[in-house]
Amino acid sequence: MLIQESVKNTRTFKNVGTLLLSSDVKQAAQVLFDLEGEDWYYWLDSAKDALEDKYGLDQKIISRLKSQTFRLETAGKKKVMNASPDRKVLKVLANAFTTSTLTPEDVTYITYQPRKSGGEIVRIDLFDSDSRLGHMSTSITDRDLSPGVKMEQVVDALSRLGANLQKRSKRRPRYNAYYD
Repeated sequence: MLIQESVKNTRTFKNVGTLLLSSDVKQAAQVLFDLEGEDWYYWLDSAKDALEDKYGLDQKIISRLKSQTFRLETAGKKKVMNASPDRKVLKVLANAFTTSTLTPEDVTYITYQPRKSGGEIVRIDLFDSDSRLGHMSTSITDRDLSPGVKMEQVVDALSRLGANLQKRSKRRPRYNAYYD
């Protein structure tokens, strides 16, 4: 398995390097974007120095490659997000995590905790359980919602799409420290 991964990475490395030498950044970005089982960003970050050394590429063309691949990824995520029946809720969640797109697959990495006051949900605390969404915690209130979206819809969509519900923790009695 390790040998197969090494061969695949070597082929990808050669393909990307030769495409960049011929100034075909779009095609090289497509090769990177089509990597299976690997995150293109981490692959490029680890191969950046080797691309510079072996093919004599400058940092400018590698940053163009990174930008083009990011555009491809964003366009793909926007298609998936717009095709989802929960697109309004996904847009609210994307705004909360300060990202342009959020797919139903990304929702599985969110931990949420609805906060109630007077029996109604007044705030939803959101936590990124993986570093996929910026490794941050945020919350959604009524003023963060899009027109036509209610807090209950957000909670229903989160549970349906596979987000983790964080239960309320039990109260712990306070113990005063004993000093001599």
